[in-house]
Amino acid sequence: MENNVLRIVSWNCRNGFTPDKVKAIGFYDADIFVIQECKKTDYELEKKNWSSHDFYIDKEEKSNLGVTVFSNKYRIDRDKSFKEENRYVIPYNITGAEKLFLLYAVWTKKPLTKNSIYLAPVYNVLKELPLYTERIIFIGDFNTGSIQGASNAHWYEDLDNALAEKKFINCASGQEWVPTFFRGNKSWLDDHCFASSDFRERVISFGIGNYDYWRKYSDHCPIIVDFTF
Repeated sequence: MENNVLRIVSWNCRNGFTPDKVKAIGFYDADIFVIQECKKTDYELEKKNWSSHDFYIDKEEKSNLGVTVFSNKYRIDRDKSFKEENRYVIPYNITGAEKLFLLYAVWTKKPLTKNSIYLAPVYNVLKELPLYTERIIFIGDFNTGSIQGASNAHWYEDLDNALAEKKFINCASGQEWVPTFFRGNKSWLDDHCFASSDFRERVISFGIGNYDYWRKYSDHCPIIVDFTF
């Protein structure tokens, strides 16, 4: 598969993956789509268009939103290592002619356990990573809520450092302070892609959708990451 391009698009579609949003994000022609805030009913309608797919929603009360992944090029199988207490940090085996990598679809939310930090599910997964020797990608809405110079910017910096200690690279490559989430006249960096060091020479590009276009669909812009295989 060398020199083939693999494109992953992640997007928090905001309160449902409706047909107009499906059509809009389809413009990117991704090999794998990771969609946060998808409704189960939207997933059931859309999954017929994909050869491989999965939907996950946890046991949080009064929520009908979850995370879905779609692909028409690769097989997607939820990994048996998934633990419900890690909430929306969901591992998927991505397979072509052979297994390619482990993808974590991320939508960090406040942990279900009391007195836990917001990013606890991500850190819990990182603690277990020595069990793995394979290629790994984390991608999604990390809800860091941080911007450069802000009082809570350390949320992102601590996350970035923790992943770097595990030899992960930040696929944003210098764009890591470009906002992806907007509310009113404020904006934050929320959506990221981190990949294990095996991908260091394989990241072709990291892109962020234009807010002026995407704001009619969501308060998040999609991120688009291209890799070579």
